[in-house]
Amino acid sequence: ARATASGRTVRTELPGCSNVLLKCDLAHVFMDRHPRGLTIADAELALRNSDFLAGCLEDGDSVCILPEVLAVGDQEANSACVVRLSQPFPNGAKGCWTIPAYCLWASTQALGGTQPLIIQWQDRLGPDALFHAVLAPLVSTMVRLMLDFGCAYLGHGQNIHVELGHNGLPTGRVVLTDMEDLWPHPQLCEALHLAYPLDETYRQAHATSSESNLANTFQDYFLWKLMQPLLLCLEDAPHDAHPYRQRVNDLVRTEVMARADTVVAFRAGALRWFFETYLQR
Repeated sequence: ARATASGRTVRTELPGCSNVLLKCDLAHVFMDRHPRGLTIADAELALRNSDFLAGCLEDGDSVCILPEVLAVGDQEANSACVVRLSQPFPNGAKGCWTIPAYCLWASTQALGGTQPLIIQWQDRLGPDALFHAVLAPLVSTMVRLMLDFGCAYLGHGQNIHVELGHNGLPTGRVVLTDMEDLWPHPQLCEALHLAYPLDETYRQAHATSSESNLANTFQDYFLWKLMQPLLLCLEDAPHDAHPYRQRVNDLVRTEVMARADTVVAFRAGALRWFFETYLQR
């Protein structure tokens, strides 16, 4: 097995299924200043969320996931591991591969040079094509995930991947990973007529987790932990100024406004931040 972007996820082979990812329970190992546990309930949630999102997606979709298809647990120790496939669903073109989004602003020779990968792509594609191939799909995916599928998601640069074609350039598809970090909102799913299995155990977990807040996770994880370093990298690069940040803000507003009925319906609670930020300017 070899390590992946996450310290508790390894790439390995299982009988009849090569090149899979195994997410492990590290409750008794300190990583990033705190232990990373994976209970049986966590593993069950990951599989439930994976099945839910897979049912929302269609062939040719620009949004895809790395499905989590199997969990193995020890009831006595309340410890589990989850098997994640390494190929996106729905399937893409042959020869494609994915990288975590945080690799886009990293400077490393492993990615083909001393400049961050996003700057290399800008040089090859130009600013406008880069926006439509990378920034726009990221924004559209996250707004769609929240307002069409009713899900809060820890959409930082480790969980969100970008798909690359055989030429090393982005295909425009965004890959969501780590389904344990997905929180379908009970009331919003019901309002959107989405068939998510909302049992009482999940409702209680959703009500007590800070990670289940729709607007806060979008702002704190996606906008701040993914888009902010990506935009700063583009803004710091020595090239003619391009209004990436303004275009991203405008696109978020456009995507949200297209779903104004949903946002307004929830403005007093889960989506209040969106209502105040994007609909009352």
